[in-house]
Amino acid sequence: MKLKTYAEHRIRGAILDSIRGLDGVAPHKRKRVKQMQAAMAKLEQIHQRAPEEEEIAAELGLTVPEYHDSVLELRGITIGSLDAPTRDGSTGTLMQYVADREENTPARLLERSELEKLIEDALNKMPKVERIVLDLYYRQGYNIREIAPVLDLHITRISQLKAQGILRLREYIERRWPTPKGVY
Repeated sequence: MKLKTYAEHRIRGAILDSIRGLDGVAPHKRKRVKQMQAAMAKLEQIHQRAPEEEEIAAELGLTVPEYHDSVLELRGITIGSLDAPTRDGSTGTLMQYVADREENTPARLLERSELEKLIEDALNKMPKVERIVLDLYYRQGYNIREIAPVLDLHITRISQLKAQGILRLREYIERRWPTPKGVY
C-alpha cells in the first residue's frame, strides 16, 4: 500500500470520527443502535415480516425487559434517525425530500415521491401499535403524554414504541434508499 493511500484512509477516518464525536453520542450507543438495526434486518429477511419485540430481544441475547430498557436508553439517538447525507454531499436529511415543498424540480419531485412510497411501505410493514404511535406523534402532532391515554399505555411504553418504530423505519430506509457508501 502506498503512503498516500494509507494517509488518505487514515485522515478520512479521523475526520469522520471527529464529526461523529460532535453529535454527543457515545460510541457504545452508536454500536448498539447498529446492532439493533442489524437484528431487525436479519429477522425481517428470515421471517419476511416485521419482527416481534420478543424475536429482536432473543436475537440480541436480551430479555424483553432488557430490550425495552435498551430501546428507551437509545431513544434520543433515534430522534434524528432519518438524517443521512444527500447525494451531493451537502448537509441535509432524507425528510427534506418530503418536507420541502418549495423546490419542485422534476428530479426533486421524483425523489420526494419515491421516498414517500418507501416510508409508507415501511410503515405498513411495522407492527400496528408502532405505526399508530408514529402517526399520532409525527402526522397528527400529539406528544407522548397525549398518546398514552389514547392507547391506554404508560408514557414510558409509548416512548419505547416510538423509538423502536424509528429504528425500524431507519433500518428499512437505509437498506433501500441509495446513499453513497462509506459516508456514515
